[in-house]
Amino acid sequence: MGFVGLVIVRMFVLDAKEKTAEQVARIHATKLTIDDVFGKNLPVPSEVEGPPDYDATIAGVDANENGIRDDVELAIFKEYPNFPYLQAVKLSIL
Repeated sequence: MGFVGLVIVRMFVLDAKEKTAEQVARIHATKLTIDDVFGKNLPVPSEVEGPPDYDATIAGVDANENGIRDDVELAIFKEYPNFPYLQAVKLSIL
């Protein structure tokens, strides 16, 4: 009985490790473009629908699909509007 329980628990652990490895590989494969750095691809919240709920999921909202949460990306550009090198550094360490 204990062995069966141990096997079942181990299946969940291995599944979680596999999903984590997939996410890490996806993150490492994400590359910033020069348009991301200069804000040409900034997400624009719809005024009709209102701003999205950025905290609806753990991953957040990434409308421009550059691998960076939109709320974080917008905050960086708001905090450092005239410093593209700082923006690039902040975006690349996420």
